[in-house]
Amino acid sequence: MRYPGMRKISTIAVLLALTAPAAAEDVEQRLDRLEGLLEGRGLAELVRDVERIKQENRELRGDIESLDRQVRRLQERQREHYADLDDRLRELQERGPAPGQQEIPIPDLDDPDAEAADEDADAGELYQAAFRQLGDGLYEEAREGFRDVLDTDADGDYAANAVYWIAETYYAEREFEDAEAYFNRVVDDYEESNKVADAQLKLGYIAFEEDRLEEARDRLEAVQEDHPDTTAANLAQQRLSEIRRLLPDDDE
Repeated sequence: MRYPGMRKISTIAVLLALTAPAAAEDVEQRLDRLEGLLEGRGLAELVRDVERIKQENRELRGDIESLDRQVRRLQERQREHYADLDDRLRELQERGPAPGQQEIPIPDLDDPDAEAADEDADAGELYQAAFRQLGDGLYEEAREGFRDVLDTDADGDYAANAVYWIAETYYAEREFEDAEAYFNRVVDDYEESNKVADAQLKLGYIAFEEDRLEEARDRLEAVQEDHPDTTAANLAQQRLSEIRRLLPDDDE
């Protein structure tokens, strides 16, 4: 004898048995879809990360190439500078002392101007010693020697050249601020010196080295205008050609 309650329980059990696999399958499908979405999102992010890293590497390579070009440019400028300084020293040595400096005067004790002549002799000795140190590349020692020249005879025949070569020692060491100050001193305080053209040239070079290209152009053009048919004017023209390539919009 079956009871109505028992029939109801059996029916529920059958329904549960039939629906349980379907529910389990639905959950698995949902999990699979969710895992697929997560995997897809992770892959997309990975791709984006890889592309970002590639872009950063390209930018770094560009920076490295730019720095490499700048280093090569500085090295080339330094070689040019040393070659220029060597040429100038060689030319001066072959030419001998500048006019007015051919001989170190020997003082005559009976001469009322003996004291001044003695100062010239001392300054000349100091100048020649400092100039030899400069030729040997002893820039700091040469600089001190040229300062001794100025201390001995600030208004003598050697003064303008001493100031100029002090500037050159700073320029050789790429101490451009100090070099510029002394080159300007040559231009301002020794207008009659034959070193004025060279000092103006080097002021243009310094502006070029510091990428003040318009100022460098103006200074070098002034060298050509103020000192035509000189070595300084020819050197100014060479550097002006380079500046004009770097300033393509320059109409002059």
